[in-house]
Amino acid sequence: AVTDATMEEKKRGWLRGPFTPQQLTGMLGLWVPCRRFGIYQGSGIRVIDDYSENGQNQCLTTHEKVDVGGVDTVAATTKAMLQAVRLSDGVVEVTLSEGTVRSASLHWSWTGFSSKQLVAKLWDLEKAYRQLVHNPAQSSVTVVASWNHTSKQVEYFIQDVLPFGATGAVYGFNWTARALWWVMVHGLGLVCTHYFDDFYVVSTGYMAQTTQSLVDDLFALLGWSVKAQKCFDSRCDVLGVVTDLTESVSDRFS
Repeated sequence: AVTDATMEEKKRGWLRGPFTPQQLTGMLGLWVPCRRFGIYQGSGIRVIDDYSENGQNQCLTTHEKVDVGGVDTVAATTKAMLQAVRLSDGVVEVTLSEGTVRSASLHWSWTGFSSKQLVAKLWDLEKAYRQLVHNPAQSSVTVVASWNHTSKQVEYFIQDVLPFGATGAVYGFNWTARALWWVMVHGLGLVCTHYFDDFYVVSTGYMAQTTQSLVDDLFALLGWSVKAQKCFDSRCDVLGVVTDLTESVSDRFS
């Protein structure tokens, strides 16, 4: 399975090679390999590149913390949406983090409980780390050593994309993921949270089709591949839990 995955990555342009140790020395000078292995995950095998074994991960220093929205953020966002709309007087009111209160009248097109009938959907980026390239100057420390099951020997590849197993790749990817989130929230006005490569979007049923088109078109425009997902629904699987919005018109969700 690891051999098959490695050959598939080579075919997709994520790995270059295989090269002999002598060829790598001629191309890169001093170089450090990382061992590739597979783990069972779900119904298949995920390949891991061990950037700890030979010290690459120990070379990273950072003073930042990856700030992503988990289940608590999903719940808080949904709660804020339901609390913002008062059907009794048709007012939408939001209190900002610094205490400022913003209010306006609900648009005339929102009739009845349409403003509280919420639905959600998760966009999951496909092979998220592999969709970003790393700095070519780091090629000497991103050499993957993988056992070929067919030829019964170790093969060496230069990895040109963010590896799954490198600490620096976590930060590199999440800077980009935060930029995507910023565009979705501030540029498109969507209610969205992100947890690494999962983007959870809450919308009203009234706006679901428009919201789906916006997000799909954004990822297509920027060249991101996403996994096949269900349409907006009142029940949505996110981060290992199920959000149930079927009773959102009564200001309840679970």
